[in-house]
This record gives sequence, structure tokens and C-alpha cells, in this order.
Amino acid sequence: MKHYSTVVSLFRQMMACNDIQHDIFTLTTLMNSLRNLKKVDLGFSVSAMIVKLGLHPNPYTMSTLLLGLCNEGQWKEATSLLNRMMSEGVNPNVGLAPDLAAYKMLINGYARGKEKMRLRLRLRLRLRLAEEMLQKGLTLDAATQNMLRD
Repeated sequence: MKHYSTVVSLFRQMMACNDIQHDIFTLTTLMNSLRNLKKVDLGFSVSAMIVKLGLHPNPYTMSTLLLGLCNEGQWKEATSLLNRMMSEGVNPNVGLAPDLAAYKMLINGYARGKEKMRLRLRLRLRLRLAEEMLQKGLTLDAATQNMLRD
């Protein structure tokens, strides 16, 4: 069962306890639960807490934010976050090779997006992302190629 709200409640209780030190794993778990509750904005607040505590976000931490933005249809923000991650040397990785999953999330989002973005613009953005992938030496698998055709 998925008990995302229970994770958030438990974290609140942990915050009240001074004896528990938070680490990147508990905070990333919290961010993932917030993402699943469709509260990516609160996930960014946790991201700020991570920095304030002197912890270093890992690729999973950043990918959680990226996936949250994609799930909420905030493609412009997701693309901006991906670019920031790349410029800062954080390789997003959600189970696939670094970068590949993040690019595929964005290409899929632009293919399926319901925002009021013109079809041609969405296609142009998908092609630009695919070009970036190729420049980074990533392979366009069959699924990615199909997303470019949609």
C-alpha cells in the first residue's frame, strides 16, 4: 500500500524530536511522498531545507523534483530544472542511465502535454531535447523515437 500522507505525518513528528538527525535519504523520501501527493511545491521547500542543513542533493533527490514537475504538467519549469541540474553537474537518474530518464520524461511530457502550447512548438521542443541527447552521446531508443513522432 502507498501511505504517502503517513510519511508526511511521521516526518512532522520527527521534526519535533531534537534527537533525530535528518539525512538526505529521509528528506528525499519525504520529497517523493509529497510528489505523489501532487505537492511538488512543498518538495522544493524540502529541497531548500536540504541545502540549509548542509546536505548535498543526490541524483534521486533532484529527479524527484523533476518527475513531480512533469507529473503536474509544468514542462517549462521541468526543462529549466533539468538545464540547471546539468549546468551544476547533477546527473538526474531515476533507474536508467544518467540523463536518459530525465530527457525521456520531458520528451514524453511535451508529446502528451495538455497545456495550451501549440502542437508545432511542442514538436520543436521535443526535437531540441532529442538533439541534446544525441550531443551528449545518449541513444534514442524505440520508445523515445515513438514519442518524437506523436
